[in-house]
Amino acid sequence: FGGGSCSCRIMSSGSYDSTIIATVTQKFREGESILAIFEAYQIVGAKHQNRLLVVVSSNYTSALFAFSIARYPPESISDLTVVVVYPIDESFWLNSESGAAGSISSHQFTIFSQNEPTVYYYQATPDTLSSRDNFISKLKELVSAYKSASSQAAAASFPLDFKWLDYYKRADLQAIDRNIADGSQPPKTRDSKFKEELDRRRHEYIVYGPYKVYTGTWNVNGQTSENIELPEWLSTTEDPPDIYAVGFQEIEWTPEKILMNETKIDRTWVNKVMSGLHKGAAYEELASVRLVGMMLTVAVKKSLRDQISDCLTAAVGTGTLKWGNKGGVGVSFQLNEALLCFVNTHLAAHTQEVDRRNDDHDEIIRRMSFEKTFRGRSIDEHQ
Repeated sequence: FGGGSCSCRIMSSGSYDSTIIATVTQKFREGESILAIFEAYQIVGAKHQNRLLVVVSSNYTSALFAFSIARYPPESISDLTVVVVYPIDESFWLNSESGAAGSISSHQFTIFSQNEPTVYYYQATPDTLSSRDNFISKLKELVSAYKSASSQAAAASFPLDFKWLDYYKRADLQAIDRNIADGSQPPKTRDSKFKEELDRRRHEYIVYGPYKVYTGTWNVNGQTSENIELPEWLSTTEDPPDIYAVGFQEIEWTPEKILMNETKIDRTWVNKVMSGLHKGAAYEELASVRLVGMMLTVAVKKSLRDQISDCLTAAVGTGTLKWGNKGGVGVSFQLNEALLCFVNTHLAAHTQEVDRRNDDHDEIIRRMSFEKTFRGRSIDEHQ
């Protein structure tokens, strides 16, 4: 929603970055005063979601805005999205009583509006505690002011007006709903508008989690796996990786294999990979793919397997006559809502072949397609 300028009074502004203050100010209109800002978070499932709480007044009424933060510090108004607006009216009240000292409940407060409670938490730093005291004091002051003003307005038959908050409703989505209902919005425009809105607010409904990925590549120069053990290569990290992607080049790299464009998986090398993985977790082979001397094996923790779907493989030869002595092999899969892709390549050697390597790289990007239906997904479609 729109920007503009507002008359701006901010309590304890010294504890906030000037960028935050400038960005928040742009979210409101002229005649709307910012009275306090407080940084908090909510616990959603097992995740923390940051919130910027802003107290704003207009004429004789006030409200508490809770914003989600796309990046910190927010540098543009698109980084702040309204999650909820609490009018400070007769239904609004604040419970700032703390729980047991040292527990997370000792650093929280609850906002009640329309009989619905919402809990906010905060970090117990000296600056935050000072800001919290000012923030809570301002809210309590406004609750008392509303009660007094409400009594005076009732006596004068002049109801207090919160219509200024209507501006901050999701106007775009409401307009889309109306146009869909009366059929006045073309499907393509309608769909693209919804997609645009979903993309803009991804940070509100997608929870990001860390994953450890171990990647390795080895040109074995035609040697067999008979006397080779891989733990010293693959099991060197303190914590077990979530995903392994292990690539080889020049396994059984013979003229016969090149002419036949060999794609049969060499299970002896796969078995060596699986036996060499970190002993701190149980793994399973997700997929292996081969083209002549190139092979790629992807293994994942067994505990992660249920979160993975749509696993596909692909191979591209870029050698003479498109044979597979050079090129790339890839594995693509979906992990929760993210698409991941690993590509193992074997490109021309020596410094004088840099142009050919670049050309082969571009060709692999262009030609590699992970196909499940008539339309495969390209490398560039992964995120």
